[in-house]
Amino acid sequence: MILGGRRSPAVGHIMDIMPTLVEFTHATYPQTYKGNEILPPEGRSLMPVFAGHDSIGHEVLYWEHEGN
Repeated sequence: MILGGRRSPAVGHIMDIMPTLVEFTHATYPQTYKGNEILPPEGRSLMPVFAGHDSIGHEVLYWEHEGN
């Protein structure tokens, strides 16, 4: 269940969208495609946050912009 009308201090990133959608739809993330190994997603599901629980979070979350 996704609770509405509230805010969360949890941090999410675009890489969390795929794991969130996979969990939300009860799908499975493939390990191979046409004989090629697929790397596991780097993101984490945001479903716990949507359900009102704490996020597992990321150990490190950063980005680089134009070498800065």
